[in-house]
Amino acid sequence: PYRRQRQMCIRDRPEAVLYNLKEDQEEKEELSSVFPDKCREMIRNMIFLLKKEGALYPIDKLGNQLEPFVYF
Repeated sequence: PYRRQRQMCIRDRPEAVLYNLKEDQEEKEELSSVFPDKCREMIRNMIFLLKKEGALYPIDKLGNQLEPFVYF
């Protein structure tokens, strides 16, 4: 029931957000600060699955590959 989003746009550091979609379908209550362990676990699982599947990542203007990471 949780969804994690990664926003890589103009910001210097991507943001992870967490919602309980079973109870909050309109995504009004952001829960990453309430459940940081759950958020980190979901990011680690996403990273594992992306590597397992050989995912391609976006490249920034300097040629650096933009991969997800756990930062909090």
